[in-house]
Amino acid sequence: MKMREVRGNKADATRNAAMRNPNTCDADYLSKDDAFCVMDLLKMLAEADDTGYVYQSNYNRIGLKTKEEVNYFKRDEGMVVTPFKDLVLNKEKVNVSIRSKIAGKVQLNPNQAERVGLNPVIDSYTYRTQTIIKNGFLNMDTIQFVVTPETLEKLEAIKELKILSVEPFASTDLIHEEACNT
Repeated sequence: MKMREVRGNKADATRNAAMRNPNTCDADYLSKDDAFCVMDLLKMLAEADDTGYVYQSNYNRIGLKTKEEVNYFKRDEGMVVTPFKDLVLNKEKVNVSIRSKIAGKVQLNPNQAERVGLNPVIDSYTYRTQTIIKNGFLNMDTIQFVVTPETLEKLEAIKELKILSVEPFASTDLIHEEACNT
C-alpha cells in the first residue's frame, strides 16, 4: 500500500465517521491536519537516546499462536526493554511493530547433555514481535516505555499526549537488550 493511499484513507476516515474505528473518538470529531499523532510519538521515541519499549506479556496478538509440542526455553525474570530503533514497518499494510529479543535459558536432559559434552542449561534467546499499529489503527490500549528525564520532559509538554503514569523502576529489574540486528 502506498503512503498516498494511506493519507487518502486517513483523510476519508477523518471526514466520514462510518469509516473510523468505533473505539477511537467521538463521531463528530475532526482532527487538525498537523495534529500530533502516534507516528509522531514513535518517531520521537526512536530518535531519542536510551529510549526503549517495555515488552508486554499480555498482548493483543494479530496472528495465530503457534502450538509448540515441547518448549525448552524459559524466559529470564525481569523487564525486557527493546530499543525503539527496532521498529518494524510493513511494506504492504499500515502496520508498525517492534521486535524484542528475550533472553532466557534452555534446559536440556542432563543425561543426554552430559553424553555429548554439553552443559544441561544453555543461555539462549528468542524473538517476539508485537504490533503497535495494525492496518492503520492502534492495536494496543497503552504502551509502556523507558525514557530519560529529558525525553519525559518533552513528552509532558505535548498537550495531546495522555501520560497515564510515570513510575521509577530499579535498574536491577531491567533486562536491556542490544538492538535486534541479527
